[in-house]
Amino acid sequence: IGWGAWPLVNGFFFSYIPGFTPAVFEKVQMLFAEYGFWVVFTAGFTPIPFKVFTISAGAAQMHLLPFVVGATIGRGGRFFLVAAAMRWFGPRFEPQLKRYVDILGWVTLGAILVGIGIWKA
Repeated sequence: IGWGAWPLVNGFFFSYIPGFTPAVFEKVQMLFAEYGFWVVFTAGFTPIPFKVFTISAGAAQMHLLPFVVGATIGRGGRFFLVAAAMRWFGPRFEPQLKRYVDILGWVTLGAILVGIGIWKA
């Protein structure tokens, strides 16, 4: 969606979002080119709607293979962790999991970012 629609709608975004200029978008494209896998992988664990990242990756023309791998591992990882928790702790755990799944997503995001920071240092 982002890859195909961006050329049609970019004028709207550049005109109506303060500070969002073609130069800023170019920087976003460079960041997706360099860190796209990590952005998509990490986004898979956050409670932010994943579609935001998929459309953004397409608009930034992220390469398809790192996108697919990052999305599969990240989003799949989140779903498998939820499924594993349900399997280990049983149906009585479901209300607590529903209550805290977003917080767990943010904590996981924080842990991933700290891990990346340590790895890069």
